[in-house]
Amino acid sequence: MGKGNFEGILKSIWQHEKTRKLFRKLQAALNLMEFGGLMSVWVPSKAATGLTPPPKIATDWDVVNDPVEVERQIIEQSKKHFWHAHRTPFTTPPLNGIDSTAHLLAKEILQSGLPP
Repeated sequence: MGKGNFEGILKSIWQHEKTRKLFRKLQAALNLMEFGGLMSVWVPSKAATGLTPPPKIATDWDVVNDPVEVERQIIEQSKKHFWHAHRTPFTTPPLNGIDSTAHLLAKEILQSGLPP
């Protein structure tokens, strides 16, 4: 590797780092630096009838940005999702008797309204 090639690589790395730092500063200045969590969710729009269509057939969607409403939508979807396991082999005898405390924690989270 020649000296000129090595200097070009170092210059490219240095420029990349300067650009990365610039974008981090811009994000901080614009308050776009969120650490973890969801900031919004897409939910099916209510039709003219006022009923919300199932996600698989929905054609119109709304964006929810309010943190409290985002949490509510996620909890509601989780309840619907976990309800699908109702009356499946692991929720009926004899398999539901397998000793595990994980289901107690999940039940507590869902019933308490804590985010999943």
